[in-house]
Amino acid sequence: MQQAAYTMPNHFFITGSSNSDDAAAISNNDRKWAVHELRAPQFTEAEQRWIYHEFLLLPRAAAVLRHYFLNISLEGFTASAKAPDTTARQEMVNASTSSDAELLATAFEQMSEPLKQDVTITGEVMEYIHKHSPARPNAHRVAKLLSRAPVNGKPIQFSVNAAKYRGTILRKGEINIDVDLLFVLAYDDPKQTHSEKIRCLKQPVLLH
Repeated sequence: MQQAAYTMPNHFFITGSSNSDDAAAISNNDRKWAVHELRAPQFTEAEQRWIYHEFLLLPRAAAVLRHYFLNISLEGFTASAKAPDTTARQEMVNASTSSDAELLATAFEQMSEPLKQDVTITGEVMEYIHKHSPARPNAHRVAKLLSRAPVNGKPIQFSVNAAKYRGTILRKGEINIDVDLLFVLAYDDPKQTHSEKIRCLKQPVLLH
């Protein structure tokens, strides 16, 4: 028997529980995750036996739970709002941070390699991560990580002769990026990375 099609709201809810701090791999960009830590005392063996082997097996258990949840006040709740930014949620974000993102965040805060300089070359940062982290991000992911908090870098693309580069401005400082960067990449010093050459410049230098 066929029925006429009908439209229904597209809502999907998942409720889960875990004893792990990193139960869900989430970031601060995942606005729909609500994480709450329950601090109630752990069930005794007698309580566990009653809830799992007695009450929940009763025919009326589902109706009791439905009655309980239907009578919880939802005043002030908006389905389109961001999930509450609880302490437990932020701890889960921190616990599930990928190794490459954590490495870059720490390097930026400490002004250490590979983000010691004011300007970085994406390929050099990628190679550093591959050597010092189990993660193997591609250049696209590295650029995205550098553009997000806490780095909040400004991506740039430029070419010198036939060579093309992708980089990120981390700290503007005294760098004249339009002039200095092209000058630095125009000469070759095998003892310095491109980022180190940029940092060495004190005054803008025009190319002739």
